[in-house]
Amino acid sequence: MDLPGFHSQSGSTFHAKTSGNVCGCNKSNSGMIKNGSGNEEANNYMSKEVLSTAGNDKNDMDIRLYPNPGREHVNLEIHNEDIQEFTYTVFDITGKQISNEQVNKNHTIISLSKGVYILKIKTKNQWHTRKLIMY
Repeated sequence: MDLPGFHSQSGSTFHAKTSGNVCGCNKSNSGMIKNGSGNEEANNYMSKEVLSTAGNDKNDMDIRLYPNPGREHVNLEIHNEDIQEFTYTVFDITGKQISNEQVNKNHTIISLSKGVYILKIKTKNQWHTRKLIMY
């Protein structure tokens, strides 16, 4: 029995059943899987990375994004004496990259139009993800 939808955690992949190579992706998983009836069938699932904030930053440093929701601009601050520079990338809700900035201090102001965004923040060798709403 095929049920619509999927669940994922930050950094995981999801599998979408397709009938052939619809998206043009050549990264299909091969092999046999069991269907809802318990019978084996060819694996026609493709893996894609998911942009998510679920289960993110379990051992996170103090990253402040405020006000959130914000209007016109928000403050992004990293409170960690070891971090004096960072990079952030803003994605809209469809996954389109809006901006990518290098910051040479521990804070910055981000200006965005109305919408829902995902921020990926890179500090040293660690990535952090935050959801941002602008109204």
